[in-house]
Amino acid sequence: MEPDPALFQENERLAPSTDERQYFDAGELTCESGAVLEQVTVAYETWGKLSSQADNAIVVCHALSGDSHAIGWWDRIIGPAKAIDTDQFFVIGTNALGGCQGTTGPASVGPDGRRYASRFPQVTVADMVEVQMRLVRSLGINRLHGVAGGSMGGMMALEWTLREPGLVEKAWITASCRAHSAMQIGYNETARQAIMRDPKWLGGEYPEDDPPVGGLAVEVRYAVTVNELNANSLFDWLNDHGPRFGWRRIFDLDAMQSHANNGGVAVICAKRKELNRSGHIAAVVPETASQQAARSGGAVVRPLQSQAGAANHRYTNGPRAWWQGAEFREFGFFVAP
Repeated sequence: MEPDPALFQENERLAPSTDERQYFDAGELTCESGAVLEQVTVAYETWGKLSSQADNAIVVCHALSGDSHAIGWWDRIIGPAKAIDTDQFFVIGTNALGGCQGTTGPASVGPDGRRYASRFPQVTVADMVEVQMRLVRSLGINRLHGVAGGSMGGMMALEWTLREPGLVEKAWITASCRAHSAMQIGYNETARQAIMRDPKWLGGEYPEDDPPVGGLAVEVRYAVTVNELNANSLFDWLNDHGPRFGWRRIFDLDAMQSHANNGGVAVICAKRKELNRSGHIAAVVPETASQQAARSGGAVVRPLQSQAGAANHRYTNGPRAWWQGAEFREFGFFVAP
């Protein structure tokens, strides 16, 4: 199977062909911190048609660095005949408060005519959802059919469900959590420090045409390294604690493939002998109709992390051939309930 071309066309795939953003004046906002933003603008896009009963709306929330163009960055999920079907639902994508992709944030101009920059107040997920709610109600919607999001967007989706009883009928939250763990806080603070210690940071008052790109480059490399080293941690967590949450080890690739074909989650983790070197993670993905017809056993495996652009491959004797030459000390095969 050839790699999905979209993996190598990320910028072109995500970017809107035309700017279809709309803008909503959310008025004054008193943040949870007590700081006041005198004027908040929210950039948003919509797809589909709102029903006469206004009962088919879905709000899609983005991750930290996303924007309102949800049909672009979640184009595998949102669209006609997809999981979030724009022929059936009225889908709303917004840029979160502080996002600076059309919504008020540090790059916006304040009442004094200067960019907020480092003067922009710390905002919370609850602040972000508050301005989303104002937008949604301005559209004549009092109850959402659903809300969805991943990472920070998942936290926003969770906040929506806690606001008022009955406000949201369904929520889909992925790659997210209720609150950051101590480890996540430590990782994020280290990443922030990489940027803030760039001499060009200038206390957050850097000019738009000369940002601290050196510090940002260090932060990105750090994030990639942490992600890959976490393959070893994921193995240990699934092995030691996974059974409490319904995960189980399995040593049958055919069974893993059947599990994936039926909508289940199946992952393969490999730990290196050297604990300071990155492991690898792969997902067993559902077979296509042609793959099922030609099935000869084994599982169709998609590499993740540093090999995310590699093609899917079928393995009949385990995935060791995929990492041939690498020194791995243990493989784990896990399936979720």
